[in-house]
Amino acid sequence: MARETTVPLRRGWTTGACAAAAARAAGGDGSVAHLALDDARARLGPFADALACDLNVDSSKATRELGWEPHRPTLLEELSNTTVV
Repeated sequence: MARETTVPLRRGWTTGACAAAAARAAGGDGSVAHLALDDARARLGPFADALACDLNVDSSKATRELGWEPHRPTLLEELSNTTVV
């Protein structure tokens, strides 16, 4: 069974939540299929391994070293407010 990978996008959303938001933005109902890694590799090739990695997105270094503070919507917020027509 695939495990849910947490991607801290300012609020700790999971990749599953981002995938569901992307599915809704593309006009779907937000459902996301979970595949075994071997099945995903058969469909997506090496990209499946990239998606299965423990992902960690963190802006703390930019904040600490450059004083950068996010001022735009997060990825999940962008996807939640986007509709592809």
